[in-house]
Amino acid sequence: MPMHGLARDDDWFVLKLQVEMGELAQAWSRVSGRALPKGRDSETLARDLADETADVLGHALLLARRHGIDLDAAIARKWRFTP
Repeated sequence: MPMHGLARDDDWFVLKLQVEMGELAQAWSRVSGRALPKGRDSETLARDLADETADVLGHALLLARRHGIDLDAAIARKWRFTP
């Protein structure tokens, strides 16, 4: 049985990344004052932003792993950057 009843097929990785990007945008809107903070203080808002950024990165890494993407090579090529 898939975890939480969800099949993690190829589409799931892309769609989940999109969901996480939406949550990051919501967190940024609150931090930047473009949305109501919903009772959160500045420390909690900053933590929410960090957590959502971590989720986006984590899901991008899962997507890359699923498809055998060499991120080091892609970053070096695309960003002209060598870590």
